[in-house]
Amino acid sequence: MNLGPGKFFIEGLYITGDSDANDDKYKSIVTLGDYQQNASPGGYSGYTSTHMVILLPTWNMASISQCIIGCSGGEYGDSLANAGRGLWHIAAGYNQKFGDTLTGEVNIGYLSATKLYDFDKAGGRDKDMGTEINATVTKAVYKNLKISLTGAYLMAGDFLRDLPEAPGDPVLPGFEDAWTSFVRVNYTY
Repeated sequence: MNLGPGKFFIEGLYITGDSDANDDKYKSIVTLGDYQQNASPGGYSGYTSTHMVILLPTWNMASISQCIIGCSGGEYGDSLANAGRGLWHIAAGYNQKFGDTLTGEVNIGYLSATKLYDFDKAGGRDKDMGTEINATVTKAVYKNLKISLTGAYLMAGDFLRDLPEAPGDPVLPGFEDAWTSFVRVNYTY
């Protein structure tokens, strides 16, 4: 929606999940990422509208594959089904023009698992995957050439941890907060 000189959005996503990994009932969506891990044409969720950079893939950086879940090579899989656990996500953002050649945007998003398996709980996980804030500034150098600078910071949740090797092993620490930055050159012809 229009808000002052720019545009604002708020969007959510809910994908059901299952808390019993052994009941032979897959209670979530099935995507190509569930069957073709890291292989074309599967392995990419295509859910990019909230412009997350670390939590989920973003539409303008699809080839980077550095997200937590939903992109090719995601730490927790290529499918938004989250290995059957499901997830929910809420995000908001604002973008604005600062002149004829300069635009900027800022986004914030939260991601959580819908359900946890017993081994997740035993391994110290909770449903919180994290909160991300990111910003991008884009300069149109010529009519068909744009340069963007993006920075993103993730406050990691306790879902983001490796699980112990065997039951009874000590709970491993959670992941540290993460950040990324990149420059993108976009030439259209």
